[in-house]
Amino acid sequence: MIEMRLVITVYLIIHTVTGFSDKEVWKTFKDTYAKSYTLLEESNRFRIFQDNLHKIQTHNKRFEAGRSSYKLGITEFTDLTSLEFLDKFKLIKFDVSDKESNIQQNIIGDLPDEIDWREKGAVTEVKDQGAIGLCGAFSVTGAVEGSNFISTDTLISLSEKNLADCVETTSCDADWITRAFDYAKDKGIMSEDNYPINSDNTCKYNASTVAAKINSFAYIKRDDELELQKAVALKGPVSVIINVTPNFQFYVSGVFDDENCNPDQLNHSALVVGYGVSNGQYYWIVKNSWGTSWGMNGYILMSRNKNNQCGISRSAVYATI
Repeated sequence: MIEMRLVITVYLIIHTVTGFSDKEVWKTFKDTYAKSYTLLEESNRFRIFQDNLHKIQTHNKRFEAGRSSYKLGITEFTDLTSLEFLDKFKLIKFDVSDKESNIQQNIIGDLPDEIDWREKGAVTEVKDQGAIGLCGAFSVTGAVEGSNFISTDTLISLSEKNLADCVETTSCDADWITRAFDYAKDKGIMSEDNYPINSDNTCKYNASTVAAKINSFAYIKRDDELELQKAVALKGPVSVIINVTPNFQFYVSGVFDDENCNPDQLNHSALVVGYGVSNGQYYWIVKNSWGTSWGMNGYILMSRNKNNQCGISRSAVYATI
């Protein structure tokens, strides 16, 4: 898939420089992502693709001129409208309640300038929430996987399906994430091997095959990026809730810095696995759950210390084993 994405990136560059036809880029897109449509649907999808292609090219002119810190490109979602994209990943507004203030904790310790838990072996492969839909399940398992590795020096891929089937839900919101962490503390989470994603939707929890169980979890001080930095550095990967804007749909590289990314419009849960700085630009390393064909092999670098951009420290929680 990486090689095919390189091909489609080259096509996009040629298209921009030489006026290479939209039809040729469209064909490469369909071949790359194995897309097929009915005759009627293809006409509509091609029109949407052209509109999105124009958005990508317009943005990338700003990027090339040094007026934007991130680059957009053709992704597997380029045939979707922004509303269809939001619906595909069930990106609805999260209800972040004030009750989390009761379990906020301040963390004390020295901070490294940068950290990447992937390099330490605490992060599993990028997953794809498509079959489950509950983004919160992936951020919760990611935090528990990291905490379990730090405690045991063993990395185990945990089952999001276990949480999706067994934690009562009406929607994926901050309250559900709290209940999911409670479940990880009270019962523990089974591994993907023992509770695969293709299971039916009934809870099949088996206490004898639990792979990881946490002792506690805590929310950091709300809207405090320094406390989030402390949690990531000293506790491990952290579950967060963020605002996904339309440009996420086409993100391919760079530090995502969007002044219109409202910290009050939260609609997605992800996992912060590190932080750093590049050319004076501070960033968070965020693991997403849209597969490896999106972003930087499934990751996005998000602006750090930019007034809580995208609400990244609004509702952040870490686990301890």
